[in-house]
Amino acid sequence: MGLAYWIAALSVRYRDGLALLPFLVQGLFLLTPIAYPTERFASALGDQSWLLYLNPFVGMADGMRFGWLGLGNWNDYHLISFGVAFGLFVTGTWALKAVERTLIDDL
Repeated sequence: MGLAYWIAALSVRYRDGLALLPFLVQGLFLLTPIAYPTERFASALGDQSWLLYLNPFVGMADGMRFGWLGLGNWNDYHLISFGVAFGLFVTGTWALKAVERTLIDDL
């Protein structure tokens, strides 16, 4: 939701930015470990594996995999993913509220 709020707030001011949206969605989809386990990609990163968890969808995908299928491990890096998702939600809500005042004028 937070990413959607940011996109909505930015698309009011920068309408041409919506043309980049499919590329953003495709990039996030390819960087999210859905078809492959997170541990495989994290082991390739070595000590920098925490960078993988900056993607908020990693925590959601691993949570679903762990909750529904019982696969995977829970580690503290998932808190980074949930923190980024929560931060995007809070700041996205703030950005949408800030744009809401001038929404009609800009459209």
